[in-house]
Amino acid sequence: MSDRRQTVDRMARLAIAFGFADVLGRHIDTLSGGQKQRVALARAALKSSVSMIVLDEPTHMLDGDSKIQAFAALRDIAEEDGVALIIVSHDTEAQGIATRTIRIADGTIQQDERSAVA
Repeated sequence: MSDRRQTVDRMARLAIAFGFADVLGRHIDTLSGGQKQRVALARAALKSSVSMIVLDEPTHMLDGDSKIQAFAALRDIAEEDGVALIIVSHDTEAQGIATRTIRIADGTIQQDERSAVA
């Protein structure tokens, strides 16, 4: 299979995983903020050759169901591709996929916990 075909296939799978397959082919200016956020998350995960993805507030524009779907997709990508995720977030739902959680307040580490794989 060609590299281009593999990329198209991977993007289609990511569009389903992140819940925006129904808007594929639409111009970015016609998408809602949440749809754009999910497209951005999929683009970050598109490259299979990366070893780490760093995300800053990746779900801040998403509703509750979309957050759950996005975190599940990120967890699956990390597991399937062996990618390390570093997520900076005020969203406590991010802990659901974390193997390590570091809480920082006023520039000081308040808590550093490791947990079993989610």
